[in-house]
Amino acid sequence: MDADAALMRAWDLGMGDAGWTAEVMAIADQLLPTLVAAGYAVADQHTWRFTPKGVARAEELEAGG
Repeated sequence: MDADAALMRAWDLGMGDAGWTAEVMAIADQLLPTLVAAGYAVADQHTWRFTPKGVARAEELEAGG
């Protein structure tokens, strides 16, 4: 999966009614290496978050860019 596809998958994960379940977190954990390598996310042992670059790119992709 390329970085943009991984970004959009992660971006959409928590949007459903189920929220951040263990299953959703497991999928996010699989995407993290790609997101971090692209500069779209940062992570430590316990948490992760999108970077400003990741947020901007996700918003651009959502808008059709």
